Amino acid sequence: MLCFNCKTKLIENAKYCYCCGEKATQERLTLKRLFQLYIQTFLNLDNLFFKTFLSLFYTPEDVINSYIKGIRKKYINVIGYFALALTFTGLELFILNNYFPEFSDLSKTATRETAHLSNQIVKSLQSHQTLVLICLIPIFTGITRLVFRKNKTYNYTELLVAHIYIFAHTTLITVVISIFAALINLSMVNIGWGLLVFKTLYLGFVLKRIYNKSFKSMALKLLSISLLIVIIYYLTIFVTISFIYFVFGETYLENLIHQ
Repeated sequence: MLCFNCKTKLIENAKYCYCCGEKATQERLTLKRLFQLYIQTFLNLDNLFFKTFLSLFYTPEDVINSYIKGIRKKYINVIGYFALALTFTGLELFILNNYFPEFSDLSKTATRETAHLSNQIVKSLQSHQTLVLICLIPIFTGITRLVFRKNKTYNYTELLVAHIYIFAHTTLITVVISIFAALINLSMVNIGWGLLVFKTLYLGFVLKRIYNKSFKSMALKLLSISLLIVIIYYLTIFVTISFIYFVFGETYLENLIHQ
């Protein structure tokens, strides 16, 4: 019998192909078998997702360094983990927008004049969340590389891998927390600052582990990273408002804010 995947001749009574590892089976696909495959793939505690997810809490340096060194079977690869996070993000937005629309409503916290603009910004960010993440990751990587410029342990691309894992992991956790918060009638405003603190601390934790820094040294580095992010954030707002003002005019800007 030949392997269904690579067409290599199988050893008699072999359960797997010695060449590619494909399972040697002639079983018909049934609902029972389909369910068993689902359980094995998604609910097995030995599976790569759970191993990667838990390891990013306890030993993130092992996950990141393994991928960088070319060990790709030990954990979910960085692109796969990021794609998984984006998938769960889409599911989160579907649930929140359709069943908990008040979760993202900023009307109660923003002033009456800016409530509409705040909600429009939130909706726009949600609609383009994938693009936002893809744009933010290289920026955060660049900031980290700048702060650690004297340390040559990782180049930009290797740090990019680390940040993709970081963003994907915090995104998955944010999805779970947001849906749970919506279920107990909390809003994005109630958990927003908490999530921001968590993401900042987790970034510091991972960087501390991969760079093997002391707590004091890493705290100073994390403070520098945070300050640079805040500066870039406000510069972006200033440039955006200035662009709208000079291109579309003052009246358009006022209507956008007060509409």
